[in-house]
Amino acid sequence: TEIEHIRPRETVFKGPFLTRLYPIPSSTTCIVKPFTKSTELTTHMVRYLITSGTSKTGAATIKRLRELGVAQDDIVAGTRDPIANEARLKEIGAGHVVQLDHLSEESIEKAVAGVDRVGLMQGSETLLPIYSLFRKVLPKTSVKAIVAIGGTVGGTSPTAVDFEKAEKAILETPGLETTLVSPNWFLENWQLPDYAEQLQQGFFHGAAQNGKIAYIAVQDIGNTIAQVLFDGPARWNGQRLYITGPEAFTEQEVLTLIGKVVYEHPIEYRSLEFSAYRDFLLKAGTPE
Repeated sequence: TEIEHIRPRETVFKGPFLTRLYPIPSSTTCIVKPFTKSTELTTHMVRYLITSGTSKTGAATIKRLRELGVAQDDIVAGTRDPIANEARLKEIGAGHVVQLDHLSEESIEKAVAGVDRVGLMQGSETLLPIYSLFRKVLPKTSVKAIVAIGGTVGGTSPTAVDFEKAEKAILETPGLETTLVSPNWFLENWQLPDYAEQLQQGFFHGAAQNGKIAYIAVQDIGNTIAQVLFDGPARWNGQRLYITGPEAFTEQEVLTLIGKVVYEHPIEYRSLEFSAYRDFLLKAGTPE
C-alpha cells in the first residue's frame, strides 16, 4: 500500500476490517506493524472509560479492548441512560455502566472516578463545549490519557472552526497524554435512512463530481482507538492519527458496488453542481 508522508507528528492507519498501523516518522520510511496483544496489563491494572458506549464506534472499541485481553471489570461504558443500556453494554464487553452527560461537569467527574484512560467517542456539532469541559475536568481526576475522535477536513464554516478549536482543546489538555483519531468518511453512512431511501429507488444525488473517498468501516475505527488506548499514553502522545480505507472510490463506483451487493439493482449517481445540491438538501429538510 502506498502511503504519503504527511507531517512528523501524524500517522495514517489503513483497513479494511483489520486495521494496521502505519507510523509516519520524520523520514519518508514507513514502518508497518500489525495489531498484537501485549503483556502490559499483566504487570499493572489500567481502567478504561469509553464514552457514548452505545454508539457504533464506542461498541466497536469496547469489543476490541476485550479481544486485546483487557479484563471486563476494567472497562467502563458511559451512556445517558444506564438502566436502559446496561444489559446491552455488558453483553458487548463492559464491566461497568455509568451515567454520563457530556455537558455536565459533575457527571463527567463521577464517570471518570478511578479511570486511567478515556476514549472520547464524540463527533457532533456540540464538540467544542464537550471537549472544552472534558479539558477542564480531567486534569483534576485520576485520568492520565485521552484518545478522542477528531476530524479530517478543514474549512472556514462555523462548524469546521469549532471542530478545530475542540481538537486543540483536547490536544493541549494540561498534564495528560492526548491523541486524536481522525476517521475518513464512515462506510456505514450509506446505511443512513435519508441515503437508503434514495438507494432503494435506484439513484443518489451528490456533488462530489469525480472526487474519490477511501471509506473506512466503523470496526476499523474502533479497533484503532482500542489499540491506541491499550498501547498506553507515551507511544501516541500529541499525535493525530488518520484512519482511511485501503482504496478510494468515486461515488458512482461505490454506488455500483452497493447496488450489486446490497440492493441487487443498479444505482444511478445524479451529479449536481454545489448550488443545485444545496437546494436539493434544503428541500429534503436538511437544516441550513
